Amino acid sequence: MTTTPIPLPSNRLWLIGLVLLAATLPGAESSTFTEPAIEPIVMTAPLTPPPVTGRTVHVATTGDDATGDGSLELPWRSIQHGLDQLHPGERLYVRGGDYSEKNLTFARSGRPDAYITLAGYPGEEAHILGGGSLATFNMSIGDRWMPKREAEEAYLVVRDLHLDGQGNNNVFRIQGANRHHIWVVNNDIQGSMKQPVIQVFDGAYRVIVSANRIHDAGKAGVLFHSRAYGSIVEWNTVTGVGSNADDEGAIKLMAPNCFARYNTITDCYRSSDSTSPGWAPASQGGKQWSFLQGVTGLYLDYAAADAKHNPVSLDSEDGRPCQAYGNRVSGCNAGIYVWQSSGAQVFDNIAWNNGTNTAGGWREGNKTKGWMPFGGPAGHGLAIGYCQSVRMYRNISFGNVKSGLWLFKADEAEAWDNVFFANRASQLHLRDGVGMTLGFNRLLRTSPQPLAMRWQMGKVLDYPTIEAFRAAIPYIDASTVEMDVAGDLQKLALDGSLMRQPPTAPEVWKRAREELLVAARKAGAGGSTAKIPQAPYDPTKSLQQPLPWRVPGTVEFEDYDVGGPEVAYHDLDNTNQGAHYRTDKVGIKANAKASNGAAVGWTQNGEWLAYTVEIGTAGVYRVDIIAASPFDGALLQLSLDGQTLSKPVVLKVSGDWDSFVATTTDLTLAKTGTHILRATIVAGPVDLDALRFTLAQ
Repeated sequence: MTTTPIPLPSNRLWLIGLVLLAATLPGAESSTFTEPAIEPIVMTAPLTPPPVTGRTVHVATTGDDATGDGSLELPWRSIQHGLDQLHPGERLYVRGGDYSEKNLTFARSGRPDAYITLAGYPGEEAHILGGGSLATFNMSIGDRWMPKREAEEAYLVVRDLHLDGQGNNNVFRIQGANRHHIWVVNNDIQGSMKQPVIQVFDGAYRVIVSANRIHDAGKAGVLFHSRAYGSIVEWNTVTGVGSNADDEGAIKLMAPNCFARYNTITDCYRSSDSTSPGWAPASQGGKQWSFLQGVTGLYLDYAAADAKHNPVSLDSEDGRPCQAYGNRVSGCNAGIYVWQSSGAQVFDNIAWNNGTNTAGGWREGNKTKGWMPFGGPAGHGLAIGYCQSVRMYRNISFGNVKSGLWLFKADEAEAWDNVFFANRASQLHLRDGVGMTLGFNRLLRTSPQPLAMRWQMGKVLDYPTIEAFRAAIPYIDASTVEMDVAGDLQKLALDGSLMRQPPTAPEVWKRAREELLVAARKAGAGGSTAKIPQAPYDPTKSLQQPLPWRVPGTVEFEDYDVGGPEVAYHDLDNTNQGAHYRTDKVGIKANAKASNGAAVGWTQNGEWLAYTVEIGTAGVYRVDIIAASPFDGALLQLSLDGQTLSKPVVLKVSGDWDSFVATTTDLTLAKTGTHILRATIVAGPVDLDALRFTLAQ
């Protein structure tokens, strides 16, 4: 067949693909590799897969398994035969052409320093046609369909291929606790109709699905079941999946400590002709819903540590909540849905025009069993149901058939600094929740103007404006406001070339939000003068929500919380002396000898700084206060949640302002979890560099 470059969904992603493909040429890769951190990092490109450190061998449609040696001149014929020959660090290139192979396995595992790689040959289209099997790649411990396989399959990369499941259950079936550290990168994947295209379950973990194009499949696109801890789904485009599905997701995460970031998800919805029945969780007795839920673009479902679904300690790394950021979701039955995933954080996403294909469907695809409408999260841009302490912030949600944000039994949920407009039923829909917190959101008034609020606590009450809602129910603080916008804001800001670009985060999200608010202000809209909530400061200035400072660990004095005066700091002269590092009224000076190149200076008696900290272990700590002062008598006092931890600490004399010395004291931190640490200058002047917390022996 004619060999052509692998088509990717956009010029910019194609450029990224060229970079990735160039890295696969023999001798082009560095042997150094560090496993990526499972952390919410800001990115401008996908993660770089592990390098090839050993030999490269080949298969081709013109090859021969018996007479070939794997060289470019004498390739093998079958992919499975080639995989059987691979050892840690080696790569198998698949030359262009069609390969009808199924249930492919890796005979050996790689190592942390020597991954095994299967890749399409650069510049050629290698098509693997799964042929209606259990899976194209069956990285499984075995089940009732397949013999048990005890051998480990780990430290593997599959990349740069065209994969057509042709009616398979899965294209990738990754199952078992000895399946881990597997990368699925830069593939074009389609055609799995019976089960999710990529399915990770039964304890498989540390799976990275990056920069793939996933399309045209009947069920979910990517599904991480419970215990798939520490996995990442990033920079993928997912379109046209879920036509024969209910309660599924284009990307669905069911394990904690997973990250979905910078994915573009479009037109994933259940067909009204689907033969798949609607599904209800066991908590509902296994009975069918009276409605369909359809396909959610990005779905966090039971993605939290708990005794039943994800039995992992909340205090461990893999017990951390999921995070979803930088994603764009449109044209799905529902946009982004968090269900029974307490603690999840959803931020810097854009959800628009979801619910336009939610007319309903026949129960179990059978006209004799009745018609079922869509309900639940269907039609909403953002939704939270049956979970606690979920945070949704800095998202944009517009043009959805129902609301911009639906909160249903979402106790202690937070929604702040979001932008909502032109959602057809209401901008915000609050239902049956306790302690929900809204603040600093912007509801942009368009023409015609939909409802601002829908309040459903026993009965449905609609309010045309936020002012009418606030007058009737004193629930939303004054920081949530409406802003008038003239003209067709959707076309002006978000319905043009901006939304058709590939995920170029964080630029796309920043541009979209800036255009929205600039358009609103040009139309004469005002803004809130309320202070922003106290929260950790992000020294990277990324779009992510910064994590609290970890204890044990180091706290930089210049990275005090955001929140403004009398919330995050108390500064007597109220001027930005030094004009360095931050722009508020705390004096910060550049100092190359400071640990981060900056130190808090010009301090006066009585001033203080506050820090959100996460104490991982209770106990006695050695605390090094790193500071500089040429004078005797400088005193610093530390307190936690308003309770002093000790008497003021007498700081050592450093000799001059450019030399920092550590003064050590022992403190007892009796409680784990998130707390507010305050450092008060009892006597100065003193320049403050950092606090270093280590557990006492």
